[in-house]
Amino acid sequence: GQGAGGQGQEKEREQGAAATSQVDKAAFCRELLVSGCVESFIDLFFILHRKAASAVPGQQSSKDSRGEVAGGEEELSLPEDALVFLRDTLEAAETERRHQAFKASYDNYNSVAEYFERGGDMRASQHFHERAMAVANQGKLLE
Repeated sequence: GQGAGGQGQEKEREQGAAATSQVDKAAFCRELLVSGCVESFIDLFFILHRKAASAVPGQQSSKDSRGEVAGGEEELSLPEDALVFLRDTLEAAETERRHQAFKASYDNYNSVAEYFERGGDMRASQHFHERAMAVANQGKLLE
């Protein structure tokens, strides 16, 4: 039979999966630091370590009467393809900005903003739209 032994194994798998996701998050953040993208590291670190607020497109979060996310005590969990997209796009945006490729940087920050907008995470979306506008102003793209 499966009994209590099966439950113990299941709990170990869950704990292992949680530890893996933490290691993966740290690795994704570290890769940005190693590549010299400190701003992107900070952005990704805060995205991955804040409390869940429905940042994955298609997920819904429940909100209480004050508009706060109910039960939002667990850290944000993103699928690996989303982590890859965020890491690569943020790294490209910061590197392009540094090399004065302002239009490409602007487009990448907007892509990240749109990703969060699709997921209903307006706070993160606004942050990256503001980052895109700062790049547009720096590169005089709006004149």
